[in-house]
Amino acid sequence: MPSARSGPSIGEIAAKNDRRETLLALRNRLAAELDEDMWAKHKADCICNCGMSDERLIIALTKELRATEAELAGLPVTERKSGLDDLADELSSRRASRRAVASGL
Repeated sequence: MPSARSGPSIGEIAAKNDRRETLLALRNRLAAELDEDMWAKHKADCICNCGMSDERLIIALTKELRATEAELAGLPVTERKSGLDDLADELSSRRASRRAVASGL
């Protein structure tokens, strides 16, 4: 049973080569796959041989979720600049250029 999702796919995120964003997307998908409501609905609605009711799959997904969380926790924390920070840097650079021109440098 495919889970409902919005936004870019894990493949689209992974193509950006941002390890943190890819791990976050994986974590979110794994967590969604383990959602008890989703499993209950599948068991109630689906008569199939897809294996989703197999507890071994739940264990495998859980282990992968834990591994993904551990890898995320091990990544260095980087402060991301906001658009306002970028704008402030640009204005500061322009100001420095104007001062250099005004002082004859």
